[in-house]
Amino acid sequence: MKPTCMRNALLSLGLAIGGLFAGSNPAYAQTIYKSADPSIQNGGWSLGGGQGLGGRFTLNDTYHITYLLLNAGGSGSLFVAINPIADQSSFPTADLSGDAFHTLYNVTGSLPTTVLDINTNFTLGPGTYAITTGSNLFGATGFGYMAQVAPLPGAALFVAAGTGSYTYFDTPSIGWSFEVDGTRGIPAVTPEGSSLAMLGLGLLPLGYGLKRKLKQA
Repeated sequence: MKPTCMRNALLSLGLAIGGLFAGSNPAYAQTIYKSADPSIQNGGWSLGGGQGLGGRFTLNDTYHITYLLLNAGGSGSLFVAINPIADQSSFPTADLSGDAFHTLYNVTGSLPTTVLDINTNFTLGPGTYAITTGSNLFGATGFGYMAQVAPLPGAALFVAAGTGSYTYFDTPSIGWSFEVDGTRGIPAVTPEGSSLAMLGLGLLPLGYGLKRKLKQA
């Protein structure tokens, strides 16, 4: 194989491998916000029936949110939503419109409370956010509760009272457990089929050159 052909083949291989792994920087999820330590209890603060519960947190960077954990029990479907807010003394909109993310989750055992692990895949930029859970919004129809525990410093928790349109109240000395986990920055890009094809094309000239070299020997 001529030196020029070998250089071109190695260049093709390098480009293919670079395209395959570009943007791939695996990172482990870290806890971004935790309002309280979870507890197993037979009861707690109600979710649904005109009441939701929430907390507020601030991000100084962009995060890819991978998990939400809630210390809850109950029956049926409940929602969890994250809304941008002005600061940690502010509240989300009364109907939680303008949310950055929302999803439904199911609670199937009424007692006791457990830690519900909700897989997510969305990104939040720098700013302050409220996380709220309850019923009667986003199609949620269930009823539940969150264990009453001591809040951690900076938890910034609140009660959302009302059906479909909330009024908010701070709860500085009473708490429940939310946890938001994620990785800093934009999520890694999964290699696409085109990148794999480039890798194959990069290997072909090397294989062909090696075959010719073996024949000449």
